[in-house]
Amino acid sequence: MVSISGLGCTSNWNTKLPASSELGTPRGYQIARTIIHLHSPYSYDACDRAGLGKDGTPNAECLSHLRSALCSNHIDAAFLTDHPHHMAEKTFEELLLYKSGDTLLLNGGDPYANQLEACEDGHQTVLSVGYEDRLMPIGMTAHLAGTTAQRLTDYVTETSAFVTQLKTDTSAIVIVPHTESRSDTLLSTLGMDGIEVFNIHANIDPKIRGRHLRLDYFDRFSDLLPYWIDPFHEESPDLAWLSLFQLSDVYAEKWDKLLGAGSKVFGTGGSDAHENTIKSKTSDGERVDSYRRLMRWVSNHFLVSSRTYANIKSAVGAGRSWIVFEGFGTPVGMDFYADNGTTLYNPGETGTYAAGTTTLNLKLPSLHKNSPQGDRSPVIHAFLYKVNSDGTRTLVASSTGGGDIRYTVPAVGIYRAVVTITPLHLADFMNYDRQKAFAEAPWILTNPVYLQ
Repeated sequence: MVSISGLGCTSNWNTKLPASSELGTPRGYQIARTIIHLHSPYSYDACDRAGLGKDGTPNAECLSHLRSALCSNHIDAAFLTDHPHHMAEKTFEELLLYKSGDTLLLNGGDPYANQLEACEDGHQTVLSVGYEDRLMPIGMTAHLAGTTAQRLTDYVTETSAFVTQLKTDTSAIVIVPHTESRSDTLLSTLGMDGIEVFNIHANIDPKIRGRHLRLDYFDRFSDLLPYWIDPFHEESPDLAWLSLFQLSDVYAEKWDKLLGAGSKVFGTGGSDAHENTIKSKTSDGERVDSYRRLMRWVSNHFLVSSRTYANIKSAVGAGRSWIVFEGFGTPVGMDFYADNGTTLYNPGETGTYAAGTTTLNLKLPSLHKNSPQGDRSPVIHAFLYKVNSDGTRTLVASSTGGGDIRYTVPAVGIYRAVVTITPLHLADFMNYDRQKAFAEAPWILTNPVYLQ
């Protein structure tokens, strides 16, 4: 907890996220909080470009920040995505950050995941290996065969044949990162499993904002200054992200074009944490871009039968999930599914449409009781969209009149939902930038349900 004294706030800022076991059990499923797109000290540019020492060992302080953040944010699974340099050079045991107290998950004696030593409260995170370059395969079970030099060449490849090879030879789930910079034509040919539909790095990088996201290069950057200076400790530095957070329409446009053209691709939110952007510290004594801070900004919530690594990876591959901008707070009771009268279908799944009886159902979430909140309550709405074959989308239902959504589907199609939040509950934690607490913003993006 960090005490905040601004504008009559009587609560403490909670620096931890609640355990996923507290987020509800929609239709008997459990929720697994995951981080997808995460760099360890084995990425060449991580830890202020000092991730590895001269002897090749990981930066101990940076690594401790990473492990601590996984505990603080109660991450159930973290899919590491280090850059090919140095990832291609290291063994899987090294890449899995194994140390005494951890438990390696083995296949024929070879490690493919690492159950980290229990946190102080008993929580455990499982890590797996992947990489980020033009493609981002996650949950790899082995390196591609060949020499290190061959891998360094292979891992920067971006073709449909290579996507297939990664799936076949490494059991990877293949995602395209930084979708904002990829052409629609290229995306339509790769055959990947998923795409990023938000990335923190892209959101805060002036070049990417201007060139690819249709946002102003330096708009809102001056709003970060009060979180750095803050001589009276009246701001919560975790809310600095609201100064820059904007969900560009570019992501929805690219995703919907793929879906409309028949590509079944799930969407993910990328943390892209490196601890390499803004190392100066804020009033809470923590660097601006700390692992803990960035991981809480965006997470991916998957529906699983239990929180084993095998079940989580299966859910990721199926896209059985929604993206949560958890910097606004943690949702409880969220659910989205289709019902044709005999069978229920989750996000990412294809269901059989039955005329007159098929419904789409969205249960509106509430704010977790331990999320930071002042005297006001947030305003939460949901919007249900149909993705059209031309790549546009049509609003078909909303909860702006209050309550959950139950929509009788008139025709086959692809449907996904957006939950928004007006974060009035954060106003008491904000002095300089309070107006952002009165602006509606995206909170949850679901993966599509496909009805045919």
